[in-house]
Amino acid sequence: MVTFTPAVAVDWNDNGSFSDANEAVTANVLRIRTKRGRTKVGDKFAPGSMTVTLDNQSGLYSPHNSGGALFGSLLPGRVIKAEVTDSVPTTHGVFYGYITSYRESIGKDGQNVVVIQAKDAFDRLRFGSMRLALQESQRPDELITTILDDISWPAGLRALDTSTVTVGQFWQHRATPISALQEAAHSEPGAQFFAAKDGRLTFKTRNARSLASSLTTLTDPEVIGFDVRREDLYDEVHHVRPGLDVDTATTVLFTDSPGDRQLQSGSTHPDNTIHVKFTNAGKAVVTPASSTDYTANTVAGGGGVDKTAQVSVSSITKYGGGASITFANADSSAVFLRGPSQAGMQIRGQAVREANDERRYEKAVASPVVTNQVLQDTWQYYDDSQTIADYADFRANALSTARPRIKVTKGVGDDTSANTLLSAELGSKITLTNTTGLYPTQVNDTYHVEAIEWDISPGFGRVSWTLFQVDLAVGSFFIIESGGTLSTIGTGNGRIAF
Repeated sequence: MVTFTPAVAVDWNDNGSFSDANEAVTANVLRIRTKRGRTKVGDKFAPGSMTVTLDNQSGLYSPHNSGGALFGSLLPGRVIKAEVTDSVPTTHGVFYGYITSYRESIGKDGQNVVVIQAKDAFDRLRFGSMRLALQESQRPDELITTILDDISWPAGLRALDTSTVTVGQFWQHRATPISALQEAAHSEPGAQFFAAKDGRLTFKTRNARSLASSLTTLTDPEVIGFDVRREDLYDEVHHVRPGLDVDTATTVLFTDSPGDRQLQSGSTHPDNTIHVKFTNAGKAVVTPASSTDYTANTVAGGGGVDKTAQVSVSSITKYGGGASITFANADSSAVFLRGPSQAGMQIRGQAVREANDERRYEKAVASPVVTNQVLQDTWQYYDDSQTIADYADFRANALSTARPRIKVTKGVGDDTSANTLLSAELGSKITLTNTTGLYPTQVNDTYHVEAIEWDISPGFGRVSWTLFQVDLAVGSFFIIESGGTLSTIGTGNGRIAF
């Protein structure tokens, strides 16, 4: 008999612990279902989800039960985690996320159940807006770290590989945290960024898959299905990079048009703080100087008494794509802010802009399946032309040949399989062999796990994996040569170079 013990806990009082009263809900768990990963070549990893069904005969989990011990704590946003312990015993994370909804229902048989829906960090980070100062000569993992620090993401919920590339300039302005993080991760071609089953935001370089050992050889899935889709096939790959240039001279990055912004007396009034977005990103941003960058008068349009000497910059926060400035008005009356000419107040710096010409690498490969089906990818910040071209070569060759997505389903039949199946994570490498039996599919290849679905109840567990063949999953972008060094793929044919 397999030893397979699920456990679910909720941080009902939001104190960062799962050890308080009623936070272990395992005794009432009827079913756990999770879904994480991606299903299509070229997709980013999507927010993972979990559904937990709880027996609620006691009314403990009823949001409207004012006499219940959890009344007032059954709220969206609470942290929830599901784990399973095998026979070793080893405890494996299955899901870690944040509750999005509760649904209480009473069936015809009188059974009261509560269904909890949860999603992982990728969903939570869709909300809010952030601005990041211009970062120069940073690796993608360093950029991710800076973003996570900026939003105060816990250090214990991070797992970041050291990147293999360096990004010359990177900034974010009024971006959601998840879009900023995904853009930073995308700066390394072939890298993967996802929320792991234990809740850690995880960045894996393209080397991680190439060098990974196979987790297991799977020979006896209960169900195996093949899905060949046109949307996974391309005969052309177009990679576009920005060609970022940095001006050596200081130029105007922003002009407050049409001008005549009113500043109230003092510095605390909301009118005195300005949040601006630059026309181009900028470095070495200059704090606005009186007379040079702004003037102030008692009458709009530059009339009345010149009060420029009464106005100063109280504070400025500089971002790569903009700035927040607070002006202090020492005069007892409101004044009108203008620029040195008829234009509005200005901000200067060294512009960081895309080159006037689009820098593009196109790779076409004759495909027996599709024609004129183009995969286009854009690097907003990474600008290494050779690596981007090599990656396009690789993708064009890998994606021009039909390689089915495979979905396998396997039940937890014994302690050994439980340990193996629970150890798998997004990106895990496995060998799938199905060459014997009554109706063999003749599959015998190496794959990476791109999506994981669990269906768990007390004493029962079944997992489904969506598998991409190793080339499709960018699991062979690098090799180890005989000297022990990593080598990029060769240009021209898009295959691995020896």
